[in-house]
Amino acid sequence: MGHGLEEKNYKNNKKYQTLDRADARFGERKSYVEDRYEKTESLDKILASLGMIVWSATYSSRILTHISQSDKSTFNLKNGQILTDIGVLEKYVHHGDIHILKEAARQREVNGDVSVEYRIVQDNGTVLTVHEYSCIVLDSNQKPVQINGVITDITNHKHIEQQDTELPVCRQEYNSPFNKDVDKLELADILDQESLQSLMDKFYELTHIGVGIIDLEGKVLVGTGWQDICTNFHRVHPDTCRNCIESDLELSGNVAPGTYKSYKCKNNMWDLATPIIVGEKHMGNLFLGQFFYEEEEISFDTFRLQAKKYGFEEKEYMEALNSVPRWSHKTVDAVMAFYTQLTDIISSLCYSNIMLARTLDERKKAEKRLVEETTRKRIFFEQSNDGIVVLNKNGRVLEANQKFADMIGYTPEELKQMYVWDWEIEWTRDNLQERFFKNPFSDENPVKHLKLETKHKRKDGSVYDVEIRTNAVIVDGQEMHFSVCRDITKIKQTENALKKNEERLSLAMEASGLGFWDLDTDKNLLYLSHAIYSLVGFETEESPSSFDEILMNFVHPDDRDSLFMAVEESTKSLKPINLDFRIKHVSGEIKWVSIRGKPINVDEDDTAHRIAGTLIDITARMQAEETLLYARAAADESNRMKTEMIQNISHELRTPLIAVLGFSDVLLNDSDNFTETQKKFLRNIHESGNNLDNMIEKFLDLVHLEQENVYSLYSEKVDLNKLIHGTCDLLFTKALRKNIDTDIIIDPQLGVIIADPYKLKTILFNLIENAIKFTEPRGSVKIEAKINGDEILFSVNDTGIGMEKEKIETIFEPFVQIDGSSTRKFGGTGLGLALVKKMVEIHNGHIHIESQLGRGSNFIFTIPLELPDKI
Repeated sequence: MGHGLEEKNYKNNKKYQTLDRADARFGERKSYVEDRYEKTESLDKILASLGMIVWSATYSSRILTHISQSDKSTFNLKNGQILTDIGVLEKYVHHGDIHILKEAARQREVNGDVSVEYRIVQDNGTVLTVHEYSCIVLDSNQKPVQINGVITDITNHKHIEQQDTELPVCRQEYNSPFNKDVDKLELADILDQESLQSLMDKFYELTHIGVGIIDLEGKVLVGTGWQDICTNFHRVHPDTCRNCIESDLELSGNVAPGTYKSYKCKNNMWDLATPIIVGEKHMGNLFLGQFFYEEEEISFDTFRLQAKKYGFEEKEYMEALNSVPRWSHKTVDAVMAFYTQLTDIISSLCYSNIMLARTLDERKKAEKRLVEETTRKRIFFEQSNDGIVVLNKNGRVLEANQKFADMIGYTPEELKQMYVWDWEIEWTRDNLQERFFKNPFSDENPVKHLKLETKHKRKDGSVYDVEIRTNAVIVDGQEMHFSVCRDITKIKQTENALKKNEERLSLAMEASGLGFWDLDTDKNLLYLSHAIYSLVGFETEESPSSFDEILMNFVHPDDRDSLFMAVEESTKSLKPINLDFRIKHVSGEIKWVSIRGKPINVDEDDTAHRIAGTLIDITARMQAEETLLYARAAADESNRMKTEMIQNISHELRTPLIAVLGFSDVLLNDSDNFTETQKKFLRNIHESGNNLDNMIEKFLDLVHLEQENVYSLYSEKVDLNKLIHGTCDLLFTKALRKNIDTDIIIDPQLGVIIADPYKLKTILFNLIENAIKFTEPRGSVKIEAKINGDEILFSVNDTGIGMEKEKIETIFEPFVQIDGSSTRKFGGTGLGLALVKKMVEIHNGHIHIESQLGRGSNFIFTIPLELPDKI
């Protein structure tokens, strides 16, 4: 046989399915028939173990020509009893399902095949549920000659299904692969691999003919009878395995249902395949392969060359070759006819299971949705914050939730014996129809609505206010009224209290002179309260009512435009009105008023149709502000004159002081002719002059800080290391005189910073000078600068006299000194720390003190790590 493809078609008509054409082709061959009978008998045993019956009957007489042995277990036949025709078979059908079987027979005549479920009753009375698939077989002239069928016991499946439906709705959703769409299913999802593997294992034991069921991804789902030459050689070496895969791909494509293809692969062995079709989807293939035909001559030299080419051990390879089965074409045709029939059965059963599972799943989902919807409505009914009561057309209670029962004081059971007038104050048996049910139902009026406020009487006799919303509908031919009742007693109480509050507010507004106004922008009408009319000297009935008239008669001519524009802007942009303007009293007196208002009644285009607000007389306030403004101007002028005087005085003091310091400095530089006493006097003069000059300088700085321009911060890049050491150098002589040790610690990360160099140096100079001044000889002063988050933290710590807690709270006030006693031994003006605090705050920083009396003080201040170049 050549290397081309061979195709055998066992399904000549698409409408009618053919179970077996092999008998017609080889019926005259007795030996084949006997062999076929033995294999069929073995297959019957296998099918019986799976609870399946395969039967065949003549089309015309309905005489059973074949039925598998499992009929005795399924129908529980007595010993010796046999089923002879379809009529006898149908006698076991449950009497309630006979019509189902008759309808199935009718559909089979029309469509050629049919799938149906029904019940059978065994001889012992046991009822089973079965699934039957049957089809009509045509001869070569397209005439029906035979009926074939498969009956499967699905009793256990139905029992499980029934148990599932009885589970609570909250059970996890039915976890079946069939829930997926058919297009998303894989063959492994729907194939009972374990049962089919067991079936094919038994078939292999009987026939020694293997099989493989493989999905479209190449995964083996069921396999028996694999040859050693395949498992030990061809599927191991990558090149020969590639040949196998090529064969699988060649065989798996474009094979019509009910047919098979044969193909001699590049490993020089035969493979055959028939497709597995579920619905209309090709999901896998049934393979028979790695064999030789009896009639062909095996080229052993070719296989020896293969062994050499692929590196196989020749002896072992040839032994495996000798074990490869050799079958006749007749055997292969018969086996493939059986496998083709088997794939038809697998396809049919899988598709039926999918449809069954899908139907079951859809039914469960529908039941679940129904129960969930009912549960939701019941939860809404029971858990509603409002009372719900259902009445019939005569006003009797059909059902009420617990909230309504609690509201009215009865139990739900008591309410079911009551009528609406038992608790309704204004309703009676006589006026019920008139008040509640007077409008008849019709196609135009299928639902009637009612909303009202009334009063209900509780069981204890107390009465409360209630709002009712009722829908009247027809349910199962019965007129029912669903009423939602809300207790509005507190709302009514709030409304009454609000009404009283409004009256009190109106009286309070009148007493305080606060008036109310309301402008209708569409009609240009303005409502003014009595308090506003009184403010302008009009009586209410005499006053104009239009906005334009009031604008012209009341508002000062210079303020009319601003008021008109404020109202116009509020109408269009919905901005509130906040405006002070002048009005004219009828006597001619001008008064100042302030109005506040906001737009209300805004439409979908964001346009206000009303603006409402208040108006109050602010004439006294405006007069007070004017007086205060004059006083402030006078104070500013006084401050300016004071500052100018201080600067002049300071200038007059410094002029002779410069002469004193200059001449004393000259005399000290040429003091060789002076006595020690004279030198001492000169030094005292020079030091006192310097102290006086320093005091004047600080006093002027403090005065400058009170002026606006000093609050500006002129920041620039500053070398912090250089600035701190330079400041300490200025005070080195003072520290050396007292033998005070100074320690400077600067964070290495601090190099160039942004700050106001003059002010920062002034801060450090004053703090370090104070530390040296108030530290006893042989003490120490430590100056430290480090990064603290996003700030620079400076500290000046000394071992000086310290201070009391009360002093700490006031030390930064001008002219306050640490040692304020009359006998104090430390000099100073008390201006240095006040100056320091203001300069730190100008840097957006903070300063504080940690101090203990007799143990020293630590002045700590911070400035931001980053400052803009100029503030």
